[in-house]
Amino acid sequence: MQFIDAADIARFAVDALEHDMYGVYNVVGPRDPITLSDLLTDCQTVAARRGMPQATPVWTDEQFLLDNGLTPWLDMPFWLPEKRWQGVLQISNTKAVRAGLQHRPSADTIAAVLDWAITTDKRTIAGLSSDREAKLLRNSSVRLEPGL
Repeated sequence: MQFIDAADIARFAVDALEHDMYGVYNVVGPRDPITLSDLLTDCQTVAARRGMPQATPVWTDEQFLLDNGLTPWLDMPFWLPEKRWQGVLQISNTKAVRAGLQHRPSADTIAAVLDWAITTDKRTIAGLSSDREAKLLRNSSVRLEPGL
């Protein structure tokens, strides 16, 4: 999977302008491959450092999610179950890295997103509402180990 901090994109764009860099660059991250399970573990670590209650990832069947009307990506960020999307979050960033793209640690990005989430209004922009999540958890046959 891939994600990048907007500040890393901005820094790369400014550097590109200042150094007259031209061309197409896949400005994605992180630098090294990461799984959804790895990202969730990083989220747990950042939250724990801030004294927040521990969240436990819950893994379930993709078919269960589809059968319950979840929309890939919108209801579950980073979830794209269809085979035609398999390569979407696996784009090479080698050219951008060689040109100077730098990635802050994922923990820094997670902390910034957490700060934003704490201070923003609580309406759901993307993802599941708390009520919908609770209903799915009640109805799911879940497992606590990643199936990814």
